[in-house]
Amino acid sequence: MRVSFLKENFDNNCARFIFSFVLDSDDKRKANSFNAGNGEIILGADTCSFDFPFDVAIPHPDLVCMAALKIVSPYIGSTLIMDRPISRYFAEMAKTIYPNIKYINTCNISPRQVSGERYSISFSGGADSLAAANLSPDGTILILSARKQHPLIGKFESWYSTEANQATLANMPQKFVKICVKSDFEYLSTNGKWCIYPDRYAFTIPSILLADHFNLTGILVGDVYAAFSADETKEYSLRNFEKMRDYYKSVNLDLDSPVKGVTEIGSEIINRAFNNGDIATTCQYGSFKKPCMRCIKCFRKSLIKAYLDGKNLSDSVLDNFEKSRAVQNFADKISDAPMKFQYTFHEVLKSYNLSKFSHIQKIKNKADAIDKDSSFITNIYLPGYQESYLPKTMQYSLQKLLKLFNHH
Repeated sequence: MRVSFLKENFDNNCARFIFSFVLDSDDKRKANSFNAGNGEIILGADTCSFDFPFDVAIPHPDLVCMAALKIVSPYIGSTLIMDRPISRYFAEMAKTIYPNIKYINTCNISPRQVSGERYSISFSGGADSLAAANLSPDGTILILSARKQHPLIGKFESWYSTEANQATLANMPQKFVKICVKSDFEYLSTNGKWCIYPDRYAFTIPSILLADHFNLTGILVGDVYAAFSADETKEYSLRNFEKMRDYYKSVNLDLDSPVKGVTEIGSEIINRAFNNGDIATTCQYGSFKKPCMRCIKCFRKSLIKAYLDGKNLSDSVLDNFEKSRAVQNFADKISDAPMKFQYTFHEVLKSYNLSKFSHIQKIKNKADAIDKDSSFITNIYLPGYQESYLPKTMQYSLQKLLKLFNHH
């Protein structure tokens, strides 16, 4: 595959970065995503762009290449030709992550260098992302990737809106630097029905492209416990994450998550401690502070909120979820498949009598079929943070966590 990268300015000197892709004979338009789920995806267009609300210089070629790979890596055959050659060091690291790629054009440039310590958060506005921000130092940069319509693809996933996520960003405290980057890259990879991320941590692309502008030394994400265990019942492991972290380190960026040792219940506990849980946007169907109350995320988050309030959801709310197609599909699917948030559902549904709600009862039955200690579900899993070296930013986050969860 051949990748070209262009910068242009628009609207009072704002910057737009444009990626264009030309497929070679051994590239493909249908592939499996490298993201969780590995679903089949189709490359629907050969260009995408990122709009920044200010002027941005073209970043180090290694950063440009990393961003491009996050967009099209599953479709690349054996060769990647960048219009600006990259460092040999980064090329070798990229080929370990994408072993199908045998050749990337390089030159004698040095790998990206940066000093000091400054982090951004790839901020979605969701509850876990909000918790990560709440645990981060003043001056941390929140970078939201918001969708804009793709000129060649037109209207797609018309129900999906990021306006509420943008409102969450706008309502974050002024101690943060808040940036909204608008892009159409998510529309390039679909399964014909909805958009699918082509690669792991594709949502960090805006932070990658702004790394030189802000002299970033790290990118934080909102991955909670279940992201490192596949599901809550399995062994917690950072092995795969460490491989990705080494990859980011090759462009002098730490990759980490302040909330990697807490569950979704833990994220809500954190946000309540900071009195801003109400501004989180986890539902893409609703509007700011007005979730749809029909999707599976609304179901799970509503149960968590009620649990922490020491209450049960009312019968009318439960009936609404019982009639939800998303909840019904979820209940049917888990009967013969793993349940990612099994311990969470076990905890938040334990006091419910669901005799009138057959689909939710199915979910409770599956959640109750556990035989392991689940006490960590409302606490912090400390082994996730026990590393030989923690950057100051993560040390700061850990100290806040220890205080919030009464660890001494």
